[in-house]
Amino acid sequence: MKALRSLTGMICLVGLVSCGHQSELTRSKAKTSLDSSELFNSIKLPPTIVPQELVDCGLREGLWEMHEVRDLGVGGRTWNHLTQTSKAAGEYSIDNMGAGPLFELKRAVKRQVVEIQGIRDLPTSEGKQKDAEFTWSFYLDDWPPSLKPCLLKKDKYTADALFVLYDDGWRLSSVGASRIVQ
Repeated sequence: MKALRSLTGMICLVGLVSCGHQSELTRSKAKTSLDSSELFNSIKLPPTIVPQELVDCGLREGLWEMHEVRDLGVGGRTWNHLTQTSKAAGEYSIDNMGAGPLFELKRAVKRQVVEIQGIRDLPTSEGKQKDAEFTWSFYLDDWPPSLKPCLLKKDKYTADALFVLYDDGWRLSSVGASRIVQ
């Protein structure tokens, strides 16, 4: 009988300890959750103005051509117009309207977490919601092969992720807007 009580006490103690560990959101758990989540991992990038370094590289690599266009109206102004070559057909589009050429990839690209910088409890959540600040970068292997020579640097970005505690553990709820790391 005494052995049965000891065994029952050990089972309860093990149950309490394991339950306590389940409620912890560690940096490695947050990273794994983000990296495996479609909510974070794969995004369709919005059209962005092409930086000059990408324009120059694309011209060198034969991804696009520059044509001078002359306005036949009053003033006769000229501007440069980029057109895509067949070397990268279907991988992205270039639109020459507005403040500069807009570049848009035709497919989603993957991101990867570089580091979880910190995790904190949200003030009014009573420990049931946590904010994880992290840095991330694009997974460059997913970019079209024709663009890889033009990816001069691996920019890093920082963002926040909201995790919510459910009865079965922590779940990623949302990912906030990203900011570039200088």
